[in-house]
Amino acid sequence: MNPSPCQHCGARTEMWICNSCTATLRQTVEQLPWLANQLALTFARQSRLTPAPSAARRRPVSEDDEESPLPFVPAARDRYDEIRTVLVRWVRDLCEQIGIEFTGSEPATIADLSAWLLAHLDRLITSEDAGLALGELVDVAERGIAAINRPVPPVYRGPCPAVVGTDQRGRPITCGVPLYAQRTETEGGVTVGADMVTCVRCGTTHDGRALEQKLLAKMSGYLMPADEILRVMRELGEPVAKSTWHNWRAKGKIQPRAWRHRGRIVNYWLTSEDEKLYRLDDVRALREAGMAATTARM
Repeated sequence: MNPSPCQHCGARTEMWICNSCTATLRQTVEQLPWLANQLALTFARQSRLTPAPSAARRRPVSEDDEESPLPFVPAARDRYDEIRTVLVRWVRDLCEQIGIEFTGSEPATIADLSAWLLAHLDRLITSEDAGLALGELVDVAERGIAAINRPVPPVYRGPCPAVVGTDQRGRPITCGVPLYAQRTETEGGVTVGADMVTCVRCGTTHDGRALEQKLLAKMSGYLMPADEILRVMRELGEPVAKSTWHNWRAKGKIQPRAWRHRGRIVNYWLTSEDEKLYRLDDVRALREAGMAATTARM
């Protein structure tokens, strides 16, 4: 074959795809069984891109188990099925082209399909469909990665304070739409809210830091139950792990400031059913002291 453009990237090559694209094709096919397992764990809500648990701790989700868990994350389930469909199609096409049969389990697992395709990759790259195969396999892998690599949630900055009009008595009416600042990553790997926040309704741009301080000043004395405290801290970009929270309580570092008794907030404990309420200021101060101590030891 005379040198011609690579079907995928356009580089000059004597094959249908160039050496660089061939390496990409090999790496992609090698990655698919791992990616399929991560997608299975994701739609079962068992993992966040962490190593799979050992068999002794938890039975992993089988790749092609007909009795798979309910798809709590539908996109992950869809991407998993898509990977298997694309692999099956290319294995079948290659079997027809070279006149051999697929050797693997029945029904074929993604691991079996990938292994077979890798074993016959030299035949695939000499096929006129090599560029099409590379494009489809890379595309399905990228969509799978996107399904398990969840974006970092934005930081709540309170309601939009922009004045958008006046009422019948001439009093200002504020926009009030919840504002969220996108997170940016610092050199230390810590995510913080962006400096500027633009309202999606009125289009007003605000100083994110000023909004943060205003929100914290307003909420500092709020009394909240434990689950709400942890949610608010997460929204503010200052997450506290549940294990840390339980450790604080066990060691008496955090104490309730009040209790909710039959719908009323009281300053003393009456019954075991009373809900404990904590102050946001106390939690933020304790978290900041812990981070300072950790930094000092480094």
